[in-house]
Amino acid sequence: MAPIQSLGARAPSLTLAVCALLVAVGATPELGAALCYEREAAEAGEIWRFATAVLTHLSPAHLAANLAVIAPLAWWIEVRSRRALACSLAIGTITSTLLLALAPRELLEFSGASGLALALIVFAALEGAAGGPAPFRVAWSAILALTLAKLAAEAIGPLRVVELTQDVELWPPSHWAGVAAGAASFAAMRLVLSQDRRGSSARETSLPSSEVTNSSATGALARWRCQRPRGTTQTEPALTRCHSPAPRSGRI
Repeated sequence: MAPIQSLGARAPSLTLAVCALLVAVGATPELGAALCYEREAAEAGEIWRFATAVLTHLSPAHLAANLAVIAPLAWWIEVRSRRALACSLAIGTITSTLLLALAPRELLEFSGASGLALALIVFAALEGAAGGPAPFRVAWSAILALTLAKLAAEAIGPLRVVELTQDVELWPPSHWAGVAAGAASFAAMRLVLSQDRRGSSARETSLPSSEVTNSSATGALARWRCQRPRGTTQTEPALTRCHSPAPRSGRI
C-alpha cells in the first residue's frame, strides 16, 4: 500500500459506514434478532443469517469490545488504501459465511464481529511488519504474536467471558477463520500491487518512439525557457542558439 502522507489525507468513509451499520443493528433488537445466526431459522430458509451474523452482537458490551478493535484498525488501513480495507472486510465476511454454513449442528446460535476484527488485526500486523521503521515493524510483529498466542490459549479449552447480563462462550473456529481471512487479504493485496507495478512497467516500455522524441523536445524547450535571458523573446536571435538534444529511443 502507498505510504500515508497525512492523517487527514483520505476521509475514512468506509470505516464510518461499517461502524454505523454495526451500531444501528446493535441499537435495534428486532433487526438483530432477524439477522443473527440461528440454526433452526437458517435451515427453515432464512439463509441470509449465515452472512449477516457478523453484524449482530449479544449485548452492548459485546458490541463495544469489537468496535474498539474494528474502528481504529479499519481507519488505519483505509487512509492507506480503501481497496485494502474493502478486500479485508469482504474476505472476512465470506469466510465467516462459509464457516457458519459448515458449522456443526451443536452450534445453535452465533453473533459477533470478532472474526472481522481479527481479520483486520492480522492484515494490519502483516502490513506493518512488512515495511516501515524498525520499531514499528517490531511492534506490529509483537501484536501478531500476541494475537496468535491468545488464539492458541482459546483452543486449549473453552473460555468464557462474563458480560453484564450473560455468559458468552467463545467459538474458536470463528477467530481462526478471521486470522485466515486477514492473511488471505494481505496476500491478495500484495498480488494486486505486484500486478499493478508490472502493468505500469509494461506501459512505460511500450511507449512509441515518437512520443519519446516529443517528450525530449518538450523537455528541451522547457529548459530553454527557464534559461532564456530576461528581455528576449522567441522572435529574437536567442532562439536560434537553443539546440534540442538528439532524440532518444528505447526505454524511458
